Amino acid sequence: MEGLRIQYVDPEQHSTRKSEFRLHGKCYLSNLKLCLNMVSAGGNFAQLPGAYAVIKHIRLMSGGVEIDSCRFVNYWMAWKNQNQTNAENRNVRSKKSQSVLGFSLNSALYFQGSGSVNQSLLTSSASESAGVLSLMEVLPILKEQQVWNTDLIPNLKVVIEYNDNQSLMKSNTSNVGSVSAPILITTEVLDEKAISESAKQGGQVWNAIEHDSFVLPEGVAGTVQKVVQRVNGFDNKVVEKFVMMKHLFPPSKNVNGNVHIGYGPYSSEVQHKEELNYIVNSKPVFPRNIKERAEKGMILAEAWDRVNILPYGNQSSIGGNKNGATIQAGQRIGIPFPNNSQADPHPSSKVGQSDYSGCVLQSRVNQFEVSYQRLPVTDTATPKRQNESLEFKFFALVSKQVKYQMGKPPIVSYT
Repeated sequence: MEGLRIQYVDPEQHSTRKSEFRLHGKCYLSNLKLCLNMVSAGGNFAQLPGAYAVIKHIRLMSGGVEIDSCRFVNYWMAWKNQNQTNAENRNVRSKKSQSVLGFSLNSALYFQGSGSVNQSLLTSSASESAGVLSLMEVLPILKEQQVWNTDLIPNLKVVIEYNDNQSLMKSNTSNVGSVSAPILITTEVLDEKAISESAKQGGQVWNAIEHDSFVLPEGVAGTVQKVVQRVNGFDNKVVEKFVMMKHLFPPSKNVNGNVHIGYGPYSSEVQHKEELNYIVNSKPVFPRNIKERAEKGMILAEAWDRVNILPYGNQSSIGGNKNGATIQAGQRIGIPFPNNSQADPHPSSKVGQSDYSGCVLQSRVNQFEVSYQRLPVTDTATPKRQNESLEFKFFALVSKQVKYQMGKPPIVSYT
């Protein structure tokens, strides 16, 4: 297109822990994309985040001023990959992300995932791209501000921090992998009139992605475990909506030897006889505790729209006895086989691993609490998925603003 130039930018700094891109041109469009890869002698990316699993944190900065950021990109993108239609995941997103989302029925009427489930990580060429990430998905200000003038916003750079835990990046850690130097795809604006107009921007308001978490201790079988937990990360902020996920803690509980159990550390585990409510500014969000899976799923869909999970992904007690009882074929229809093996008589470990909750708030939060309870059960398996410690992770869209003034650093604040 006339007046625009596509550029492929190498990082000015790169290590196994961090990469930094600096944009030295005059003006850029916001459609930044990152090409990611990992070199390993074998194994696959973690199934839910795919290639995005290599990123821990990402920041958009002007010199030393952080304009926008996303912490725990790997967990956020594991959720966002599921926050799509099945058709989008099957036909487009699984190719871009190297996730295994987007499901179909095989000839035996069992669900199977698309994507890179049988695709090994690259072994020789560190320069090839395995996954492409649009930075608009992790830096939402890029959706709202389409043009970035480096005279108005000097020393513009993208800083990426990587995970150093192999089991967070790969579904099988038998072979150690390392993150290759990524490539940033940019669109430089060359039209002088457009550049001049972009220098007149006064600022921007947007919903940033913010994170907080807490850990629930291990429960005792047969004893109701109840907690009202304060979450401080959203105090004195305007929250549009949030999503909550529950992971077995520590993450090593999700790995059998070197191999992920189902979705591994990105699994959001269903719990037995859960009851849930959120308390905002000392008032419950719901008039009564949410108990039913369908009700919780409906509220989540109202907030986040489509959610692409397997049948029984947010259910428990599906199928037969995991510890060896014979399972009739009629009990298994729709449940994915573990390890793609139709000879395995046990229910897939992915049953009950996609249990998310969340809702719309659209209010200023002075105090945010979670009222939660579950009933742990007797379980001889390892891990005890209904009893283990859980890490509750929250991602919320929080209103922020930035003000620009030529010759001065940007001023970023909450609205």
